[in-house]
Amino acid sequence: MVLASGVRVGLYVLRAQIGAGGMGEVYQAHDARLNRDVALKILPESFALDPDRLARFRREAQVLASLNHPNIASIYGFEESDGVHALVLELVEGPTLAEQDFHTDGADIIGLLCLRTSKSGGASRIVSSVTVFNEVLRRRPDLAPVLFRDFYWHYFEPQMPAPVHFVRPICSRKGGGLNTFFIPWYIRRAQELPDVPPMTAEQTAALELLEATANDPSLYLDMEFLPGDIQLLKNSVILHKRTTYEDWEDPARKRHLLRLWLSAPDFDDGDEQLRGGIRLGRSS
Repeated sequence: MVLASGVRVGLYVLRAQIGAGGMGEVYQAHDARLNRDVALKILPESFALDPDRLARFRREAQVLASLNHPNIASIYGFEESDGVHALVLELVEGPTLAEQDFHTDGADIIGLLCLRTSKSGGASRIVSSVTVFNEVLRRRPDLAPVLFRDFYWHYFEPQMPAPVHFVRPICSRKGGGLNTFFIPWYIRRAQELPDVPPMTAEQTAALELLEATANDPSLYLDMEFLPGDIQLLKNSVILHKRTTYEDWEDPARKRHLLRLWLSAPDFDDGDEQLRGGIRLGRSS
């Protein structure tokens, strides 16, 4: 049952329903205390009365709160009011089905399991970061060494009082091979922090060339998912993105992929900093 605009759930006032699925309905809501809009994921009443399903909902909240990823909304809390259970999430404005940028994840291996496909589009686009670097080296040998120098990166977890930054290069040599860690919007967002110096002209040029090279159609490969397909990528040598897609109107048919991050300590070209996590008070 769709809740009406103006209904109050704890400290939040509902404005409009923006989504629905098997695990609940999502509403845009207003937080008057902080004067901001949020997303409330409300568990159906039949689920809330089931201890097992309610426990699953709570585990989802705990997992989301532990993650820091550009494609996952931040979680602000868990609200219970008059028998209603809701996750309080970051409200992400804009075209959520739009094409992503090439990036890596903070793990040795990223896995995707396809449960349902979109109506159209949504391919997994991958490219060898080793090939991309070699092409950067061929096109602009003066900029390739810049990728091995320190960049400032934005970092924020929901439990932190404010964003911080850490320092590391995009490319490094690990175990005799090339290791690439690349989330370009983390680098650009770091420029918003008051204690981060502006990027140099060389850094900006190197970042833009890396992105342009990765998006060269002669270098990347598109992979279409079918239900049951599993994709495993080695983050140190593969950049990935998702192309734009059109989804189904029926919530039961909407695109659904499960994501898995794996640590592989036996990979000699892995990254110990990413395996151990970013620590406050440490820049590298």
